[in-house]
Amino acid sequence: MKQTHSVQNYVTNFRNTMVDLGASKITADTAKHLFLYGLKPHIRKEVFMHRPSTFDDMLLLAERAD
Repeated sequence: MKQTHSVQNYVTNFRNTMVDLGASKITADTAKHLFLYGLKPHIRKEVFMHRPSTFDDMLLLAERAD
């Protein structure tokens, strides 16, 4: 999954996909990795620079960078 529009739109699509896949089968680290590498490159760079420790922190940083 790749971000093609706003971060908010990507977050919504990402969360829906995780529910469809059964999020309990995916580790938090895997979800963070998939989310990060689906972001547009300039947003991914901003998020990665801050090394967020939680998925929620990652979402917040991505929304700020959008």
